[in-house]
Amino acid sequence: MNSPTDAMKNPNHNLREQLKRIGLRAVAAKMDDMLAHATEQRWPPRQLLEQLAQIEVAERAHSSLERPLSTAEIRRFKPIADFDWT
Repeated sequence: MNSPTDAMKNPNHNLREQLKRIGLRAVAAKMDDMLAHATEQRWPPRQLLEQLAQIEVAERAHSSLERPLSTAEIRRFKPIADFDWT
């Protein structure tokens, strides 16, 4: 188990791991970039949270579409322009 001193040494790493642990994997992956952008743009905390929530929702929607396709083993379709008619 992590001690409080471990969290103080590298708080971003600890936060990232905690976000992953509670299932916010997309937020954990993009956290540093979003924090830098929010600081640069001087976003209020609510706007930052809204953006992080949108990232997570979008990633989960994408995953929920990709998962059934991968388990069904449906390959990508070839465009008609690339079809060999002979």
